[in-house]
Amino acid sequence: MNIIAISMVKNEEDIIETFCRYTLGYCDKLLVLEDNSDDQTLEILRSLEQEGLPIVVKTKDFSNGFYQYEKTNDLAIEAFYTHGADLVVPLDADEFITTDTNDSVRTILEGLNEDIVYSFLWRTYVLTEKAIYTDGNIFIRFDRFRPPEFEKNKIVISRKLFEDGYRMRRGHHTLKRTKKSSPQHENVFLTNLFSAHFPIRNIAQAYNKFIIGYLNYLNTPEINMAQHWSIIFESMKKTDMLSYSQIEKHSFYYCYYDEQLDIEDEKLPTLLTTHPVNTDMAIDKNKLLLLYTPETNNAQISLGLILKHFEKMVTKYKAEMENAAFLEAERIKTSNSWRLGRFLTSPARFIKKILKKSEH
Repeated sequence: MNIIAISMVKNEEDIIETFCRYTLGYCDKLLVLEDNSDDQTLEILRSLEQEGLPIVVKTKDFSNGFYQYEKTNDLAIEAFYTHGADLVVPLDADEFITTDTNDSVRTILEGLNEDIVYSFLWRTYVLTEKAIYTDGNIFIRFDRFRPPEFEKNKIVISRKLFEDGYRMRRGHHTLKRTKKSSPQHENVFLTNLFSAHFPIRNIAQAYNKFIIGYLNYLNTPEINMAQHWSIIFESMKKTDMLSYSQIEKHSFYYCYYDEQLDIEDEKLPTLLTTHPVNTDMAIDKNKLLLLYTPETNNAQISLGLILKHFEKMVTKYKAEMENAAFLEAERIKTSNSWRLGRFLTSPARFIKKILKKSEH
């Protein structure tokens, strides 16, 4: 079986090398769409390519908005029809498929039926105080995850399902049928696979993720699908700097954050399960040696990355506004750049506030 992983990544320099090496422990090839990162993500990917790993790196022009599922469905087409994939595994750079069984991840994937829609749970690891202050890769730093009732499903997709008109939805949590003629396939939930999920990994990465992620979602038509980003962003504006306990709380409630949780002053729930990721089920530990990942200060906020992204957004917005053809009224009303123009002042004030605070 030819198993190919696909991913769209942005600003993942702290984890992208680990992700690539781990994923290639059970996949035959990895197709990566690099989404105009502001950090060293692209340089690390190029280094891995030059090293000879089976990675295909594609780049994406900067755009105001977030279009992951459209782009990853395009990657799936390439994986199936250019690279001959039998099974495609859609992943984010913070997701690592693992198992608690004695079978390898590869063995489990090879045993899947092409006519069945399979799903399995996220297993979200929480940024605890230990994870902040411990050195090493994520598998050393993180060992506790939140209860399964907080989790979303992840999926894989076979060539047969793809040819029957099934496509990935936003976040790769479910599949949808895009043809009326698409047959209804059986759905099976897998209990022997998990996606170890590390959305919040340190202070700097948290700020970059929340601010840049919020700006991208803000300029995407389905803005109501990312309400938790707005809540976290507003929380950050109120407090200027997030405390470790606040970031731990955001990490615990990732994707389930709401306004009530944000205002409640209570300690993080203690229902965390201690269980490190067993990387042996996917890859030889010797192959996880990192060669290109830069050292980061876990407590240092990287304003440079935020400002680079903000500058790109403003430049894109101004360029499109100067295009006479773009100024047609109906097109402006539905455009992402017009959306950006409406909301531009809010993040600008916030960034100015952080910069002023950093001067003292």
